[in-house]
Amino acid sequence: MIDRKALWFAAIVFLTMIAVNLWYLNLLPDWHHMPVNGPGDSHTVNSLRLFFWPLTVLLLVVTRVARRWFVSGPDEAVRPWQNFSTKNFVRILCLFSTLYAFAMAHALGFTPFWNPLTFVRFTQVAFGLLIVSMGNSVPKLPWLSARISFFRLDPWQWHRYARLLGKVRVGFGIAFIAAGLLLPPTMIAPTVLAVALTGTMAMIWYRIKLRREPQAQV
Repeated sequence: MIDRKALWFAAIVFLTMIAVNLWYLNLLPDWHHMPVNGPGDSHTVNSLRLFFWPLTVLLLVVTRVARRWFVSGPDEAVRPWQNFSTKNFVRILCLFSTLYAFAMAHALGFTPFWNPLTFVRFTQVAFGLLIVSMGNSVPKLPWLSARISFFRLDPWQWHRYARLLGKVRVGFGIAFIAAGLLLPPTMIAPTVLAVALTGTMAMIWYRIKLRREPQAQV
């Protein structure tokens, strides 16, 4: 559920990442293996990891475009959702592209102007703030009908679900920021994943609970 300008921006980012990856692989003595800490490092990993970046961009595009086919509603209800999705998609893509540029600079041996871990923590805080902003905006969006019955909620159910979803996203964003600032590097990913899974399971349970409740007032 994004506009054409966002799609063109994503296409440019995707093709640029592919081109840079192929150029970088051409520089390596053995394109199957890339050094972890820049040229000359004996510790290497599979070079296919480079394509995680453009594939993630492609996945973001597919999920945003596919969302439009799963909902229906009048234009005045769809438009705020499209604006919300487009704005946040572009922000996520800009942050992700910044991380990619930093990773490629590190792979090419350029000395960063600050510690790599500091940069990653700073970017994680930025992602966390974006998630908090998204959580605050979700309850204000209008109701749309889902085409798949399992995901369909009545307007009163949607408003209750959206309020909880907003709170969960705000909580996840705060946890994301706290993990990036306070936890050691080895603990960041497991902690964020555990919080995300907990929040996802809570929202699935609450959606099922709402569908089983009788008609009620918002």
